[in-house]
Amino acid sequence: MPGIVKLTVYTVVNILPLLILALLPFRDNLRLSPKWTAALTLALLLISDCLSYIAMLYDAAAAASCFSILLYLVFYLIAVRASLTKLLTVLLILMNFATLATETAAFLRFLFLAAGDVPLYTWTHTVFYAVGLLLAFPFFSQMLNNQIRPQVTAGNAEAFWRHLWVLPATFCMVNYYAVFHAGGAVPFAHSWWNIAFMWLVNLGFLFTVHLAASLLEGGRENLRLHRANSQLELRVSQYEALKQNIEQTRRARHDLKKHLQAIQGYIDSGDMEKLESYVKEYGVSLPMAAGTFSRNPAVDSVLRYYAEKAQEEDVDFDVSFQMEAQAVIPEPELCVLLGNLLENALDAASEIEEGFIRVNARQVGESMLYITVDNSSRRGPLIENGRFRSRKRDGYGIGIDSVRAIADRFHGDARFFWQDNIFYASIMLNP
Repeated sequence: MPGIVKLTVYTVVNILPLLILALLPFRDNLRLSPKWTAALTLALLLISDCLSYIAMLYDAAAAASCFSILLYLVFYLIAVRASLTKLLTVLLILMNFATLATETAAFLRFLFLAAGDVPLYTWTHTVFYAVGLLLAFPFFSQMLNNQIRPQVTAGNAEAFWRHLWVLPATFCMVNYYAVFHAGGAVPFAHSWWNIAFMWLVNLGFLFTVHLAASLLEGGRENLRLHRANSQLELRVSQYEALKQNIEQTRRARHDLKKHLQAIQGYIDSGDMEKLESYVKEYGVSLPMAAGTFSRNPAVDSVLRYYAEKAQEEDVDFDVSFQMEAQAVIPEPELCVLLGNLLENALDAASEIEEGFIRVNARQVGESMLYITVDNSSRRGPLIENGRFRSRKRDGYGIGIDSVRAIADRFHGDARFFWQDNIFYASIMLNP
């Protein structure tokens, strides 16, 4: 019977690398302080040590292995602040890692000792298993740190996580099928080809995750560039509108003198009827005042710009914007969000006679902001895979994706639907 030292060393070797990998992608999302996380880790090691001792006494290694997986899951739920899909994905990745390390260790024992089957909890088994873990560890740690962790910290890739778990689950099935089809872990490890196959399968799995994460990162970068371009276009449009307003003001001041002279002439002559007619005609020719829609200058400039565009397109534009002067999120983000919503609304409303846009915003407390934009739209949106397709070009609409990304980033929600020739957009921001 192995001593308690051998059993403890085996438990540490068996559990600690898995715990390090388990926490690696979530180290910025821990529920507890580092001190309490370390204490929880120590508790898990002690429980696993007792579990190994019981499994050794009653020859129940398989049952202990299944219970250990459940134990990891409980540890995750206590230690990590993350969705179940993220926890499941990483747990499945660890199962691939453990299988590869176990088979590699068994192969090395067969290669150097001519016997792959060595009793558990012995120094020989522990040393070879540690070597197997060390060989596989760099590949999986790099993937969890470089590909998985950025998606955890991004905070707006829930669709990615809803599907990513399928990858490690599929490769788990391939690994387990190959092992059990060969008659078990030890017979499987007796073949060079089997071990080469398992390493190729797992390297293929790592490359597939890398490719998926790279595609997502590329999409996120394209969205960031689109938001930057939208901000630039918005500022250019605001600058052009400001130039036009300045020019209109200059012309108005120049013309005002002429009008005042004409009015004074009618007054001097006492012709009140012609004076009244002249004043009415002059009033009609005056440009519409832009008005003020909100207390925030940046937001107000966006609303004024689209109000003027709506007037040019003969679209009724109604705004009720109740928010504080200080925006609840950074002004560039809020302006891009409003710009995308209003641009889409104006495009749709301008296609209909007597088209309209209704903009409402309500701030609740010091941070929560609700925004709704309703507009007339004679056609419903084209939706594919839960995303809106663009009618201007091939592919998906970037504006709606940008609005959703901003809402996600500030712990909010964005919902869109079309009914009875009206398109409804509802945004909630809660940073």
